[in-house]
Amino acid sequence: EPTDTTEPTDASDTTLLDDILDTVGDVVSDAGGLLDDLVGNVSDTVGNLVDGLTSDGSTGLLDGLIADGGLLGDLTGNSGLLGGVTGSDGLLGSLVGNDGLLSSVTGSDGLVGSLTGSGLLEGGTTDGGALSDTVSGLVNDLGTVLGGVTGDLSSTVGTLLDNATGIVSGVTGEATSGGLLGGLLGGDSTSGGLLSGVTDTVSGLLGGDSTSGGLLGGLLGGVTGSGSETSGTTGVLDGLIADGGLLGDLTGNSGLLGGVTGS
Repeated sequence: EPTDTTEPTDASDTTLLDDILDTVGDVVSDAGGLLDDLVGNVSDTVGNLVDGLTSDGSTGLLDGLIADGGLLGDLTGNSGLLGGVTGSDGLLGSLVGNDGLLSSVTGSDGLVGSLTGSGLLEGGTTDGGALSDTVSGLVNDLGTVLGGVTGDLSSTVGTLLDNATGIVSGVTGEATSGGLLGGLLGGDSTSGGLLSGVTDTVSGLLGGDSTSGGLLGGLLGGVTGSGSETSGTTGVLDGLIADGGLLGDLTGNSGLLGGVTGS
């Protein structure tokens, strides 16, 4: 006769599986209850977002803003300039109001209304209103937090960048305080850096400031207007292209090409 090789099922395995399934069921049930509580709290707290678009006299989020007596009432209310579009009896109301095309979603008895409850702007937009108090609390808290952050940041940056004592002063400090860049470029007008020979040479070519003419300034004086007519200095090219120069009749201010080549 054939022999049954199937091993008997351990009763403890079945019990463990049942316990796991029961636990999962409890978790799902608790989650469903928590979600119901959450939706209920949202409905009681946030308020009806779209009642302001309806004409049933209820107070909603948009009433304090666009209704006839709202902040923008003269513009968006039924009797306002844009009433035909934004009023509760206008195009917008006909679309999202209680009797509008999308009322099953946006109306006070629709999906949004059933989720959100009473209006957020109930009590108006002035001090004491729900929205005003909420925004003021957020702004004040944010200001306190940012004040602490920016104060600490300012102090930290000062500690980092101070030329004499800062952490990076070894790089940015002046020559007198031992900074790397100061030693290269010269920390101020009186101390010469390692590269001052280069920078002085460039200054000699271009002119160190508005009163001293560099080598190139002397060459181009006759062209750039920095010659004798304006500053009393005479450029090397003045004798060639200026009014009294060799080519003055051609290139000087009064020359044939003066409109192009003159100073």
